Amino acid sequence: MEDESDQVKILTELAQQLPESFLPQTYTIIYSITHKPSCAELLSIYLPRLPLAILSLSNWQSHLHLLAHRTRADLMQDLATLYPAIVHLGGKEAVRGMVDAMRDVCNQWK
Repeated sequence: MEDESDQVKILTELAQQLPESFLPQTYTIIYSITHKPSCAELLSIYLPRLPLAILSLSNWQSHLHLLAHRTRADLMQDLATLYPAIVHLGGKEAVRGMVDAMRDVCNQWK
């Protein structure tokens, strides 16, 4: 299927029903989408299906770089979903550091 908007629509609809065996190809398709906000939205939809507790650092960096194309509010929701990966890669200290950094940013907007 050539049209990216059709790919996004179909992958969005299949997110809950797609068998595990199709996920590697699905992530390849997601990353081939050139419109970054659409690509990031799809990745966010599929985040709960990722093996977050064993996510490699390179995959984490790729996913987070792509998710940065989402709105601030949407990215905050994604970070809650990514909690297992954050703990896996940086421990509870990383989570505390992330929360402290978010507080600092919020305090600047007061």
